[in-house]
Amino acid sequence: TQANIDTVVHLSALPSMPINQQFVFDNSNFKYSISSRFDSASVNYHIKKSDWNNNLVWEQDFDGRNKGIDSIKAILIDDNNNLYVTGKSWNGVDYDVLTIKYDTAGNTYWIAKYNDKQIGNDEPLGFEIDSNFHIKVYVHSYNDSIAMYKTIYYTQCDSSCTQNYRIKNSKNEKSKISSDGNLDLIVYPIPATDKLSLVLNSENSSQTFSLNMFDMTGRLVFS
Repeated sequence: TQANIDTVVHLSALPSMPINQQFVFDNSNFKYSISSRFDSASVNYHIKKSDWNNNLVWEQDFDGRNKGIDSIKAILIDDNNNLYVTGKSWNGVDYDVLTIKYDTAGNTYWIAKYNDKQIGNDEPLGFEIDSNFHIKVYVHSYNDSIAMYKTIYYTQCDSSCTQNYRIKNSKNEKSKISSDGNLDLIVYPIPATDKLSLVLNSENSSQTFSLNMFDMTGRLVFS
């Protein structure tokens, strides 16, 4: 399965936050708790499962890129006993929102990152699951001169899903490129493969285009 960003909503004020849980229980009364584990080189996500006598069943660490700070924020469990954790993860330049889905055996279903490379740091304030199993993450994006709040909506999709990719520009207008302008195209959900076809049509046969492609961390991968 995978999680794709479906919608990003910009908010003018901090919304009402759900309670950030540090532990949850499944239908069999097993407990799942989170903490940020420190080692000599980094800080990692830490999640553990224990039984009703507080005996350890399993534990998992997640160490993100660059051996930096990966600080876990909250944990949720849905009606099917799927576990979700979210927090912030250092990408080498700034912080991303990093959300992970696990099953009750500690296996990872998917890892989803959000990075607004135009602003800088992205940090989750809380998250919740709606009735359609959409993941809603409330995000604070900030740098030295600007700060804003957002709600990130993730949709979950298994291997049988058909992915429909939508392309829009930063102004949510139709993706029409003028002869003297630039257009920032955002492709979402994230393609499940490493191939993406892009067709650019122009009424002017002499017009040329330059194409730069970036990954979600803002790293240039093609020019």
